[in-house]
Parts: sequence; structure tokens; C-alpha cells
Amino acid sequence: MRSTGLTAAAALLTLGGYAAPLAAQMNFEGVIEFRAGKTQKDTAAEMVQTTKGSMMRIDMISSHKGKTGQGTVIVNLKTRMMTVLIPDQSMYIVQPIPSFASDSFYASEYKSFSLDKTGRSETVAGVHCDIYRGTSVKKDGTTKVGEACLAKGVGFAMFEISGAGQRGSSATSPVADLFRKMQKEDLHMIKMWEEKDGKMEVVMEATKIDRSSVPNSAFEVPAGYKKFEMPAKP
Repeated sequence: MRSTGLTAAAALLTLGGYAAPLAAQMNFEGVIEFRAGKTQKDTAAEMVQTTKGSMMRIDMISSHKGKTGQGTVIVNLKTRMMTVLIPDQSMYIVQPIPSFASDSFYASEYKSFSLDKTGRSETVAGVHCDIYRGTSVKKDGTTKVGEACLAKGVGFAMFEISGAGQRGSSATSPVADLFRKMQKEDLHMIKMWEEKDGKMEVVMEATKIDRSSVPNSAFEVPAGYKKFEMPAKP
């Protein structure tokens, strides 16, 4: 399934992961629906994030010219493991949460990072959020700019997922510092923009935030699914 802009949004602000005690649990319980911004022609995409305690489920749904695709990942922030569901084969795979970005990568590729309040704010899906402007500069001089509307206690759990994907907790870099700041303040993304040709384009936006209680069954592998075992290395 093609990137919907939701994962690209994370890369937009060039935030890498690192482990932190706060990554073990979300303070929000409920379901958040997101829509992607501009994607391919005749393509629509959305993401549904379901969270409860240290458990999280992310359903990615896309449609292109009448054809629909879906991917589901169940994440356990406490154990740092994730379960990937493969519906068309009634199978699932269990593996460690990957390190989406490492400090060593950012240290070698990037010169600087910044994430600063703009003084502007919005109300997205009924929730107030403050807009931050993110800028990254690569060592080759390439600059990326984007904005994110961050809300207290609710939103896309990028910081938690990326943090759970890292084993070390002593990372020291601008990226790690940003994660510590966002996690400490319990801030999460509910809308993001990417700068293209001098204009800001929406790449992700929450459309519905439901704070209803979530049953534990939402994070269980469906009945009839078989676990896929990776072949042993010779």
C-alpha cells in the first residue's frame, strides 16, 4: 500500500525514536480517525488509531479506483512488540517494534533540527491544538519545513511508537531532546502540514476523536488466524 502521507508526516519533522519511560503507556483511551491529505489521483486514505493503556491498534485503509486495501498493526508499547495482521492469508506476524530512525543516522545525515511554537492555534475534531513549525537541515544543505498542530494528551502516537522501538535510553541528540520534550509535555499530533512550492499542504488531519472505553478484544488476533514463523537461519 502506498504511503498515505501519514508516515511521511512523521519524517517531515525529522523526529527519530528513543526509549523513554513515558513510552510504555498512552494517557488517552479511545478511537481517533485520521484522513490523509493529497495522495495519488483517484486515491483516498485514512488511518484509525485505537488506544488503551500500553496497547495500540492502527488500521490503515486506502482505496484506489474502486479497489480497497487495508493493513493492521497491533502495538504493545510495554513489551515493545508489534503484531502485523495479514487478512488475505488469515495470518499474523509478531516482531519487535522497529527503530524507525536512529540517533546515529540523524547525527550523520542532519546538521540541525528545530520545532518551535508559531503562536497560532486551531480546533481540530473538537480539540484545541497549538501549531509548531518544524525545520530540519541536512549536512548537504537540504532543508525541510513542516508544521504540526499538537494537542495535550490526544493524537497520533508517533512519539510513543518510535520511542518503544529504541532499546537505549541515553540518546543525546537534537532528535532525542525533542522526543523528551514532547513526551514530557504529553503532546501529540492531530494535524500536520508539509511545505511544497512555498505553500503548506495538509498531509494528516484528525476527523473524529471518540473517548469511549475500548474493549480488550480490539487488540486481539482474530480467531482463525495462524502465526507466521520466520524460517530459521542456516
